[in-house]
Amino acid sequence: MSLGDANSSTPWYLSRIFLFTVGTIIASLRTIWIFFNEWDLLNAFWPHAIFTLEISMIMREHIRMYSGIVSLLLICSAAFFISETRGWKAPKYLGVVSSVISGVVIGLLMQHWLLDWSYFRGGFLLLPTLLAVILLLMCSIPVQSNEKKIDQKINPEKMLRSIGAVFACLLMAPGLSTVLGLSPSPPSQPAAGYGGPSGPYEVDIQAFPYDFPDEIESMRRDYETNVDFSVYLALPKLPEKANLSTIPMAILLHGFASPSFDSYHDWVEHLAARGVAVAYIQYLSDVWPEGADDFDLVEQNGMSNHPQHLPRKVVLDTAIEIIIQEIILPSQNGSFSQHLHNASINPSHLLVGGHSLGAGYALLVMDSVLEKGWGNESLFISLEASYARPVQQSLQVNTSKIPPHTLVHTTIAEDDMSVNDCFSVYHQDLFKNLPSNNNLLLEIQSDRHGFPPWIASHYYPATEVHDELADWGFYRRVDAQGDWLSARNRGDTNTESWAYNHLFDPLILSNMGDWSDGTPVKPISIWQDALNSESKFSYCKTWKGP
Repeated sequence: MSLGDANSSTPWYLSRIFLFTVGTIIASLRTIWIFFNEWDLLNAFWPHAIFTLEISMIMREHIRMYSGIVSLLLICSAAFFISETRGWKAPKYLGVVSSVISGVVIGLLMQHWLLDWSYFRGGFLLLPTLLAVILLLMCSIPVQSNEKKIDQKINPEKMLRSIGAVFACLLMAPGLSTVLGLSPSPPSQPAAGYGGPSGPYEVDIQAFPYDFPDEIESMRRDYETNVDFSVYLALPKLPEKANLSTIPMAILLHGFASPSFDSYHDWVEHLAARGVAVAYIQYLSDVWPEGADDFDLVEQNGMSNHPQHLPRKVVLDTAIEIIIQEIILPSQNGSFSQHLHNASINPSHLLVGGHSLGAGYALLVMDSVLEKGWGNESLFISLEASYARPVQQSLQVNTSKIPPHTLVHTTIAEDDMSVNDCFSVYHQDLFKNLPSNNNLLLEIQSDRHGFPPWIASHYYPATEVHDELADWGFYRRVDAQGDWLSARNRGDTNTESWAYNHLFDPLILSNMGDWSDGTPVKPISIWQDALNSESKFSYCKTWKGP
């Protein structure tokens, strides 16, 4: 690599290695700073992970411009290589610049490789390809040197640049087919129907702030210090001709330390646009009660012994009371008639769902509201990429109260690097007394056949990563769940049957469409009794956490 040239008193390779190292440190400075301030490796890499995600999604949206930039950089690299054969040498200061930039590129690539191994799983090709092309450009610049060569046949600088150029070419190779437009494209979002744009109703969002008991407030930790916790209510804007006396209800819960409504906006909107009143609970997940410093973590049978479970349950009970006092009772008095036209919110037709930690706590919410008689006419449970439910005896689910009409989707993602599949397997087993065809464990599979590659990660329900894979593997189900619930509420058996088939007919449910070259996308895998079947999940019976 062309790492610049220093004065004659310092060997060229030492000065350039120094400049290269400076560039690498610059690229990693924020990560290093966060780590040494918080001694938390995950938190240190998180801002860079978000940056990588955001810049990669922008590149996907503007793929033609991206391809043009890459092509221009490749042309410049070729021009530099050709110029060198004709004896051209760049000014020495360009060696300094290329040294630092090369270090920055390698620093960014190192962070990307670590994140790719941990989370991205090959999902982002454009950013490393662009970085590799920049590295190739830096390696193609021949810089003037004051060094006298002992053997004129051996040029160490040129040799090092050549090695760097080969390395850069190997890095960019996986993304070249994308740059050239040769990779098959995934099926686009359905133009209408399930998985398409949210609808048919527009949606209004309101927030109802609430406070925690003082003893819980004192346990609040760093991740959620600046959050004004609320229950968000999403209401469909019904036309007067809808002529409905009631609409069904859904309750959704977020993952650990991710209370932002924006992160789950699309999930909420898709349900509400199908005629469902959706209550999104921001609950305090990052709490630190007495005993949290020195307990021995045990994860087994879908449960964990975290002491945080008890204060979180207090927060959830508070939020449920807010739903009753600020949403359900006022709706019965016409408080939301502007959008509902005198229809009230009826929790007898209910969906309870959650993501990650929120999926584990969705079971607690389900247990609490079943005691109140909610869900007694319709109940759908949607658990996405589940983490543990509590092991504490006082927080166990009373499975005898689960209505026989309950429908269940427990979903995992093939490349989920955050939670183990066994949590979802055991959560499905809680509903083993239901008819097996109404209680499904689903696995969304990754498919790297074309571009963008479909990576089924832990974060597929999040708005930030809403792509075509999410449309087919997640939002198609969300739309059908909302349609099923609304149809049950208004007694529309035709729509109810149509939605049910999309949710539980294996041929319809598993279909993920076709790549542009006609190759079917890997379908959703389905298990009716994952824990007790002879399958990939048999190890869960003896699994005891990390």
